[in-house]
Amino acid sequence: MWRKLLLLAAAIYVFLPIDLIPDMLPVAGWLDDAAVVFIAVAQFVRAARQTRMKTWAKAP
Repeated sequence: MWRKLLLLAAAIYVFLPIDLIPDMLPVAGWLDDAAVVFIAVAQFVRAARQTRMKTWAKAP
């Protein structure tokens, strides 16, 4: 559940005009958005893999 909230928080962070590093700085502003999205997606994919492995392990 918290990983879905992390994805939502990452989406909100990317689309809000208030950032840790402003997007007016050409490279750094975009990199912090990309890093937030990458971390959120990586956590979500890791959770999906763990769930899938648990499900496959229980299969007869």
